Amino acid sequence: MRTEKPASGLFLSECSQYFQSCDPAPSSCFYCFLQMGIINSHCQLVDPEGVRTELRHLKSLNVDGVIVYCWCGIVEAWIPRKYEWSGYRDLFGIIKEFKLKVQVVLSFHGSGETGSGDVLISLPNWIMEIAKENQDIFFTDCEGRRNT
Repeated sequence: MRTEKPASGLFLSECSQYFQSCDPAPSSCFYCFLQMGIINSHCQLVDPEGVRTELRHLKSLNVDGVIVYCWCGIVEAWIPRKYEWSGYRDLFGIIKEFKLKVQVVLSFHGSGETGSGDVLISLPNWIMEIAKENQDIFFTDCEGRRNT
């Protein structure tokens, strides 16, 4: 279980520089990605106060909203059709406090890393159990390479 705070200072610094240097058209909306490691593998929000700090900073930059990865490997990790949303619910509640919009990216694949550090997000465990017996559940290209 990941317990350390996700690093986001560099991202915020880059975002700040970008927004201070541009004059967007009134009809443009700006969204910033939140880092992937803010929800752990048990669907818990890792650092609520850190999220508030980050959102406060983004709000000061007049960002319209944030983009959040929502991983099936976290939400449906253990049992098919048994969903755990608590960490995302907490996150969306905090985002709502800042009156920011949210775009959700539904991610039905695994990820081995992020730009802000190593975050392993696996496919749901129940899928990996099936795959032990049947590797053909994964996409295979014409040269035999599999996405696992």
